[in-house]
Amino acid sequence: MSNIVWSFAKLEYKSQDLFAAVAGEHKRIARDGKVQEVSNIAWALAKMKYKCDEFYEAVAGEHERIAKEGNSQDLSNTCWALATAGHKAEDLFRKVAIERLKITGGGDLQHMSNIVWAFATSGAADGAEAEELFKAVAGQNKRIVADGSSQHLTNTLWR
Repeated sequence: MSNIVWSFAKLEYKSQDLFAAVAGEHKRIARDGKVQEVSNIAWALAKMKYKCDEFYEAVAGEHERIAKEGNSQDLSNTCWALATAGHKAEDLFRKVAIERLKITGGGDLQHMSNIVWAFATSGAADGAEAEELFKAVAGQNKRIVADGSSQHLTNTLWR
């Protein structure tokens, strides 16, 4: 299911029927889905600007599991989706910030960039956890400058 929804979003093909069916399963998907599947579906729905607050709320409610089990791309996709959809998810952002070593240690620059952008966009940039995340990202300065595109730099510095 997640691959089909993600593919439709990549194609920018908006299927109201498919998106409504997926969003209607928000509790089951958020609770039982693999973190990668949940993050891909959230990304696809947000990219297509599909209004589904119940889905985003269910995803945010799984903040402990998503932050603990997700890799940097999963966290990036989830944070980006919630911020893009305008969904406030303070607990999720706080738990993601705690995973700063996962984000900065093994994550690529696009993931770091998207996460910092999502924190700034969602209003989750305050708090000790967010500050520690930003310090960890800033600590990657040599890698960011050497390997990052101008878009990565812009997103990272935008805060």
